[in-house]
Order: sequence, then C-alpha cells, then structure tokens
Amino acid sequence: MNALKGVDFTNRIPRGKTYANSGKVYDIKFEDNYASSKVSGKYNNYYDTSVLFRTFTESEKQQILKIINSSESILSSLLNHELPVELYDELTKENIQVFPNSAKDLTPFCNCPDYAHICKHVAALIHVITHEVDKDPFNIFKLQGCDLLELLDYNSTSSNIKNIEDLFSHEHPRYNDENISLDFTKIPDLIELIFTLLNEKPLFYEKDFKSILKNIYNSMGRFTKKNIDEYTRGLNNSYNPYIHFKKEKIPPFKADEDEFEEWLEHIFIERWNKPNQWNDFTINLNDEYKIDNIETNTQTFNKKNIEKYLFAFMTEIGESNISKFNQNINVLYDVYQFTLELIKKHALIPEFFENKGTYYIRWIPAVFNNNIMEIIDNLSVLCPEDLITFNNEKLSQKDQIITAVSLIVNGFLEYYLLYGATKTFKRTYDNSIVKLFFFEGQKFDKIKENNYENLVNQWLSKFILNSRDYELFLVIDEEYAIFNVSVQVRVNDGQIQPVHDVINNTQDNDLKVQLISDTYLINEIFPELHKSIDINENLEFNIDDFSKFFMNTLPLFEIVGINLILPKNLQRAFKPKLVLDIGGTKNEKGYLTFKDITKFNWKIAIGDKKYDVNEFKKLSVTSRGLVKLANDYVILDEDDTKSLIKQIDKLPEKLNRHELLKATLSGEVNGAEVNVDNELMEMITKIKEKDEIKVPKELNANLRKYQVTGYSWLVQNIKTGFGSILADDMGLGKTLQVLTTILYLKNEGLIKKSKVLIIAPTSLLTNWQEEIKKFTPTLTSYIYHGQNRVFPEDEYDIYLTSYGVIRRDEEIFENKRWFLCVVDEAQNIKNPTTKQSRAIKSIKAKHKIALSGTPVENRLSEYWSIFDFINKGYLTSLKKFRRNYIIPIEKERSSDVLNNFKLITEPFILRRLKSDKSVIKDLPDKNTNDIYCNLTTKQSALYQEVLNSAIDEVEAHEGMKRKGLVLKLINSLKQICNHPAHFTKSSKANISDSGKMEVLMNMVENILESDEKVLIFTQYVQMGDIMKKLIEDKFNTEVLFLHGSLSRMKRDELINKFQNNSQNKIFILSLKAGGTGLNLTAA
Repeated sequence: MNALKGVDFTNRIPRGKTYANSGKVYDIKFEDNYASSKVSGKYNNYYDTSVLFRTFTESEKQQILKIINSSESILSSLLNHELPVELYDELTKENIQVFPNSAKDLTPFCNCPDYAHICKHVAALIHVITHEVDKDPFNIFKLQGCDLLELLDYNSTSSNIKNIEDLFSHEHPRYNDENISLDFTKIPDLIELIFTLLNEKPLFYEKDFKSILKNIYNSMGRFTKKNIDEYTRGLNNSYNPYIHFKKEKIPPFKADEDEFEEWLEHIFIERWNKPNQWNDFTINLNDEYKIDNIETNTQTFNKKNIEKYLFAFMTEIGESNISKFNQNINVLYDVYQFTLELIKKHALIPEFFENKGTYYIRWIPAVFNNNIMEIIDNLSVLCPEDLITFNNEKLSQKDQIITAVSLIVNGFLEYYLLYGATKTFKRTYDNSIVKLFFFEGQKFDKIKENNYENLVNQWLSKFILNSRDYELFLVIDEEYAIFNVSVQVRVNDGQIQPVHDVINNTQDNDLKVQLISDTYLINEIFPELHKSIDINENLEFNIDDFSKFFMNTLPLFEIVGINLILPKNLQRAFKPKLVLDIGGTKNEKGYLTFKDITKFNWKIAIGDKKYDVNEFKKLSVTSRGLVKLANDYVILDEDDTKSLIKQIDKLPEKLNRHELLKATLSGEVNGAEVNVDNELMEMITKIKEKDEIKVPKELNANLRKYQVTGYSWLVQNIKTGFGSILADDMGLGKTLQVLTTILYLKNEGLIKKSKVLIIAPTSLLTNWQEEIKKFTPTLTSYIYHGQNRVFPEDEYDIYLTSYGVIRRDEEIFENKRWFLCVVDEAQNIKNPTTKQSRAIKSIKAKHKIALSGTPVENRLSEYWSIFDFINKGYLTSLKKFRRNYIIPIEKERSSDVLNNFKLITEPFILRRLKSDKSVIKDLPDKNTNDIYCNLTTKQSALYQEVLNSAIDEVEAHEGMKRKGLVLKLINSLKQICNHPAHFTKSSKANISDSGKMEVLMNMVENILESDEKVLIFTQYVQMGDIMKKLIEDKFNTEVLFLHGSLSRMKRDELINKFQNNSQNKIFILSLKAGGTGLNLTAA
C-alpha cells in the first residue's frame, strides 16, 4: 500500500479500502502473477479489475532457496506458514525485492471510466490482496511466480486440520482399576501458560482475539464459582434455574419442615422420569458433534440442544445421593465435577477439526499437562464401554472421557453465554469466529473468511501435538554458576544428540521436516534458543538470566512436549513453606484436654533450615527467582513469595483450643506443616489408642470384642471432654454399647446429680426401654412422651423422649441440665437449619453422644450438623466449613483435605461395618435382633374395638366353632398390628397409621443409605402390596414383590433384577412363594 502513496491525488486509495471492507470486492482469483476480481460499481453492476505483478528471475529464485536452506529457523517458520522477518532482511541484503516499491512495479487494469492509473476499484482489489498476503504470506511469492513450498519440495505442516474421525479411537485397552483416586486439586491454573503460547492479534479477527479469549476464560471461572458451585436446591430453584421445561405444577409442600429436602428430592426424581431406576444411560453423538439422543432403559431423550439439559441434570443430581444412580451416571458426574474444576483453573483448550467442509471447535482438557492426563487416565479406568458412542459406534474409554468433558462444556456455555457474558461480548455473537469458538460449526465461505481455517488451526496448533517418532529434550548443565542449555533429540531409542546434527545428517525427509517444524515451536517460545540451534552452539546463562528463563520459560517447553533434563540440585530445588511448632503439657490425670495445648510458634522452612518469620521477609526483599543458598537452589517465585508474606501477615497471634487440637491431630493448619514436641506426641498417641476398660459386672450380656472397644472408646472420650459419634453398621449393637457406658457412669457416681437424656424416634422408645430392662436392669428409665406427659417426681437414671417432644417442649428442656445426652438415629439432625435440629442442639448437657448407622447420607454438611451437636465449634461455622472442607472434598476431590478431615475427626467417630475382618469373626452365623413396636392411636382403637366385638362372639360358641373364631380373631389382630388398612381392606394407607410401618421405614432408610439391599418377608400378599406402595412413595424407588400369583418367568425376572441390578435394592417376598428354595445372595 505504501507503493501507491505517490499516485493518489484524489483520495482513491481510502475509498478503495472502504469498498474492500464493505464486501464490494468478489470473485477474487490468483493465477500465477495475475490477480483479478469484480468490484461493484456506481454505473455498472460491477467492473473487471486486475493487477499484474513482476516475477522473480531464476537466479533470484535460486538465491531465495539458498537463503532459506541456510537457516533452520527461516525454514521452520515457512513450513508453519509464517513469513519470518529474517527472510525479508536477508533478501533485502541481496537486493531481492519482495514487495512492490512503487506503482511502476504493478500493472493495474479496470474497465471503469476513471482515467487514473490506480482507480478506487483497483485500490479495493489491492487492499484485498494485502489482507490475503497477511493471512497467507506465501501469496506474495506466488504472485511473483515463486511457489516457495514447491521450490523447497517440502509439505507445509500448518494445514493438517483434523477430521472428526481423527478425534476418536475405537480401541478398548484393559485397565488395572486398583487404587483409583480422583483429586481435582492437582489441576494447575494454566491461564498464563496457555496465553503465553498464543500469538497476539491473530489475523482471523479484527481485534485482539487473544485478549478477548483470555477475558472469557477468567469470566467463565468466576461464573462457575459463583453460580454453579453455590447451587443448592430450594423453594425458589428446586426446578433447576439452568433449565426451563414446559410449565409444570410444583406439588405443594405439606410435610414437616424436616422432610423438606426429601420433598425436593422427590420433585427431582419425578421431573427427570425416575433416573434412579435407569439401568442404562448412553449418550449418542452425531457427525455434527452434537448429542443426537440419550438412551435409558425407560425412554430416549432427544430434545434440541440436549447438551443444555445434560448440564442441568448433572448440576441438580449433585444434590442427591449419587450412589443410587447407575454406573454410567456416576462416572459422568465425576467428569462433570472434573470439567467444572478445569473451567475454574482455566485448564481447557480449544481443539479444531472439520467434517464435510464445516469447521468446529470443541473444548477439551489441557492434555499437555501431566496431572490432568493422570486424572483422565483414572477416569478412563472407571468409564464403562457404553457411556458415549459416535454414530452408534463405541469409543475408547479415554476418548469417551475427553468427549464427555467437551459436551459438558457445551452445556455450560449455553448458560454462561446467556447469564454470565458481558454485554460487550454479547454484541459479537454474530461474528463467525465467535460462533466457531462458542456456538456452532462454520463453513468460512465468505470472501473475507478465506483461509480462516488454516489461520485458526495454526494459532491453536501448539496445544494439540501430533505424535512424534522421536523424543525432544531440553538439556541443562551447570558449572561454576554458568548454565548451558541445548536442544537434543533421541530417535528410535538411540543416543541423545544435538537436534542440529540430526536435521543436517538424516536421510529421512519426513523426520527432517518434523524436527524443523518443532524448532519453530522453540522459536515461538524462546527465539534466542532457536538461533543457537541455527549456529549449533549451546546457549549460556549466568544465574540472574537463567533465573528468569527457569521461572518463566521452562514450563512452556513441557507444554509442547519437550522433556527437561536438569542437574540434580535443580531437580530438588526447594520452595519456602510455612511451619508451626506446637507444644503441650499433661494435666494431673494424664489426659489430653483442649486446655493442655499451649505453646506454638510460626516459622518458614526452606529445605532442612528454618527461618524466623522476620528473617524470611528480609531474605525475600533481597532475593528473587532462583537463588543459591549453600549448596542448594531455592525457588523464590515473586507471586508465591508475595502470597506467602501476605499469609504470614494474616497469621493469628493466638489460636483457639479447637484450632490447636486440629493442627496437632492433622499435622497441618492454614497450609502450614505442624511439628509437635515429644510430650504432645505421646498424648496424641494416647487419645488415638482405645485402651480397654473393664466391663461393669452388672451388665446382663457378654460383649463381643469390638463392642468392648466401642464402650471403652465412649468412656475415654467422656473422660477427655469430647463428644462421640458411634456409627456402627445396623445390627452391631450401638444401643448395648451406650447402655454399658451409662452403667459405667452410674457405677462411677457420675450421674447422681445430673442424669442421662436419650432422644430417639418415637417408634424406638419402647425398644430402648426393653433393652434397658434386658441388659442393664440396675438402670432405671422413664419415657417422657404422650399427650399428658410430665416429668416424674422420682428420679430416674435415664429419661427417654422423642424428637417431636424435644421440638414442642423446647422451653421445658431449656431449664434442665444433663450429664449425658444421647441422640439415636442422629441423621435426623442432619439439616442444621430445621427447628428440630436447633432444639436438639440447645439441650444443655456436659457430654454428648450421637448414634447413626449413616452419619453422612449425602453431603458433608450433614456430618457437620451432627458434629456440631457433639463438639460444638470444633468444625467452625458451616460457612467456613463449606469453604475449607465441603467444596475441596465434594467438588474438588482433594485427597489432602480429605485426609486432613479424617485426621481431625478420627478420635471422635467410630464406625465398624459387618464386613470388617475384626468384626465378622465375632458375629454369629445369623444375628437376630428383635425390635419392639408400639401401636399407633388408630391401631390401638381398632384393635380394642375388634377384640371387644370378637370376645362376645367367641364366648357364645363352643368346640370347633369357638376355636375357629379364636383363630380368626388372632388373624384379624395380626392384620391390625401390621397396618389398619390391611384389616379394613382400605385402598388408602399412611405410614403414620402403623407403628410397625414406622419402624420398617426407619430400617429401610438406614439400609438404603448404607447402599445395601434388603429382603422383607410377609405372610400376607395384601400386606406386601401395602408395603410396596408406601415404600415406593417414600423413597421414590422401584420395589420388587414376589408372590404366588406370579408366573415362573416373572419370578425369574424379579430374582435376576434383584441379584444383578444395583438400582433394585428392596425385595418383598411372601413366605409361601419365597420363603424357601431361593438363593438371594445380593442382600
């Protein structure tokens, strides 16, 4: 364009630019040294325009070839479709003119009436030519009769655009599924690395697309943390806010507030058509890289934009107990959580591909990062063969995981672009590049979009590396504080040798092209290193320069697949870390209590050396980057050091007793390593051990070994001032262990003044009292329950009451003091916000015990609520607990935080399973556990009415008639005890009408939450029907029922479902049809 400045006297050149930018130039053709087009005209529809360029001479072509072959850096740039400045400079030195110097170097033509040498129509064509040269620099040589790639006899590596078929492999390798763990906290934040690799202002977008994309990355991360991480079900969003079905009627909430979450779960299960009963779940992908449909065993989802619905489903399912869904859904939910962490850590990369002339972007994990690849490999081990298919063909597990991530991102983008993107960005939604990256495939069939596909592919090519037939190494040596850096290569497991030597000596042309292309990547990252390859000399650094190279540039080489070989002292370079020294002293009884941990001191550790906080601050002022201390190297990253100093400045001058105890137990606090003195370590060991305490002789039972351990542990925690959660499996005798503990407390004289309060579901109160009479007859007990309840004048050792009574009589219990409060079925206080939970937690007791076979039914917040009852304040507030534990464990899958959590809570929770080796050898072949049930008011009234009526009739008869009436009466009373509806043959039945049904529901709930299966036997088919309906209504799950009227084929089908389908956990059997001869090992 500069060549035309001297010939434009009437503003034709700017007017030509306007024509070019407004799309008036079309039908553009390049043939040899001739460019032509049609340009819309004022008087004609169009004018024919052309420009003829001078051509290079043969000697000039040979000189160009010689210059290119003499420089690997120039050659590698050309093979990657980039015209390097070095080539232009070298050609200029040889007086070879690449661009026209003046209008005389061009021969223009236009059939318009304008007399000027360069009219506005020709100027418009020249403007278009300049854009085409910008997009493909080879055009300037082609227009002068020199095809560089043909001249070089090499194939360009920049136009290798993947086809959709290239994305997938159909192999199914066998994986070893042992020790698979998912830890998403290992995903690094990659935003700086990713955007350091991308070139500024790519030519396919008018503005700086790199900075726009970086802003989007950051914005998506913020949106995920704020909107997705914080999603919870509630009245206003129980229907997922990220999805809008056709108008549905939300059934009114009529139950008790403590059942609110169960109601929301019911809504979710019904709205998604019972996903807990799906045996299958397969996503079918089509060749437009869209979900064609999702197949389950009950229906096929084929809505438009189904990715949006899939994302919404995954978002909402996180509020459920995920274990009750099938394996495919469980794995997909793992991938969903993985994807959210990738978004938050800016660790997604765009992958470019085409299909049938349409170009697409899919967002995949940053596969160049080893930590991310390790997670993908672990997810691949868990992945079934049929989670995702492409055109109904199975994919490898690894491809399924990567594809699943991309589909979840597509669903996420539906919401982000609608609710999270800025107004400025929304105004660009019509741009073809924005559509490509965030909306849909593009054909790039407009004139101004010519060659966009190659430009986009080239821009993104650094992220998706093609497989190499060799290994590249960046070798670093150090001698006398001088660092030598070289690029070397190993081919076919041979010796490592300089890459320059291989390029110049190899006879393998493909290998040569691959290596030359890779040197282009090196030039992009660190041009000085590329120049050293050209002249075949190592690059030398002093420690100051190498420090910058080490901190800022080395990570980029790993991204593009170049291995690092470092000297040993650099491999083990230390980073500063915060440490806390803690000490304590025993109390007079030799026990550890909160008050005994008293001494602590913050320090900074670098390798084996510890620095005072102020010393480190001085060091950080004088030193930055890679620093040598003694014989070791220390990495003092500026950002990390600032962050550490900021953390130091926020360190508390005092730590409360909870924080000190947690730090002592876990060996970590606020990211700092904790060191404890010998005396404190001895006490920590003591609290973790469960010393056996002698069982009271008044106990009317023989405790098994594990029960003695549990009883001793409860006593020990009471002595040390801690609460306890006894979380043994159902049937292992939690009640007996607690009663033994209370008996010990009585013998020690500890419950003389203040007594024991036991809170249990109403249906279990009688059972508790019967157990007390049976096992600890020396303990006195009183049930505080019923309409006319009052506290007795006489004192009792144990007072039994229900959750409902505590809630209703909260003011009465506020004035009472208890030595010990025991909460049975403590999962009933899992929701910390309910009135019931608040009432229970307001009880004033010196010591507290919670009993639950399922302390964590779904979320850690439930565990926090129970723990907040036994050791208030120990796990901080729920808000802090969510930030410090729930999000890292449940969403980020942090193994470090999970381990920390286990360590700080381990002394206060004891859980044994029936399957534990130490337990199972103690158990009998069959464990019979009788549960006592009360009749409800409705049952009692009906029972008495039938009994009174039948007695008169029985007394009026004798002999066989009388015996028959007695048997009929017994059968009627049994039916009433089962459920009033069983006797009355009513079609309406409620759980609350039957004491037996209430107890059964409580047992089934525990079994389901333990992810186990259950067999329920009944004498009556009608009662089986009642149980089936009530259980299905309450738990929203399919209940199998085998009875005599079923065909053999139907019976076999039910048995097979129970044995082999993880979703079918409840099996009711009539005694006649299923009492003998069946082998049901799944329960």
